[in-house]
Amino acid sequence: MSETVSLETEPFAAAMNALAPMPEEPRRLVGERLLALADARRHEILDFSFGDKEVVWSSTGDASNRAERLAVSYDGYGKPSVTILDLAGDPLAEWEGEDAWPLLSLGRLAGRERNDETAELTPLDKRELSERAH
Repeated sequence: MSETVSLETEPFAAAMNALAPMPEEPRRLVGERLLALADARRHEILDFSFGDKEVVWSSTGDASNRAERLAVSYDGYGKPSVTILDLAGDPLAEWEGEDAWPLLSLGRLAGRERNDETAELTPLDKRELSERAH
């Protein structure tokens, strides 16, 4: 990212303020992994049959590698959630609804798939992926 991000800038400050109380060490890790989303690769899986979307943020672009995953998201019926994962890939902290919305666009789009019957990318999808890859 070209701009400087910190836990004092948005949307990170709001996300940290929305967290439930937790011990210092897990909170520090949540902050580190949350900031890492700014430069992460974002993979979106869209289901136009049901209207839901799953997102996986990874540090290296390999969303299938659980160890590389920083966070996951599910947005069904306009009620998104974003879950930060620990170093083992297990849930560490979660934001839902209004707290999750600002986090959904973090990172660089690295891939978009459809998991319904029409698994082919549209020309608009292909153009957006091409533009964001550069």
